[in-house]
Amino acid sequence: MKKLIITTCLMVCFSCSQQRTIYKKKILNNSIDNLNILMNWLEVDYQNDSIPDNIALNYFVVVQKTKKNLIELKKKRHEK
Repeated sequence: MKKLIITTCLMVCFSCSQQRTIYKKKILNNSIDNLNILMNWLEVDYQNDSIPDNIALNYFVVVQKTKKNLIELKKKRHEK
């Protein structure tokens, strides 16, 4: 589970840092949906004590910040 979270976050960060900026609304929406699913998995794992408190908090922060950045990017693309 930890590897999946780290891999997903790295993929999102890497894709956002590319020189070529082609963002399609559908792709952004799918990414936001995937982050919501990931957040639900994290909550379940946290409630089942599968993840220590400090690790869970770090994952929650990363997922929330990534989701916020994608939503802001979506708004900017919509304004153009």
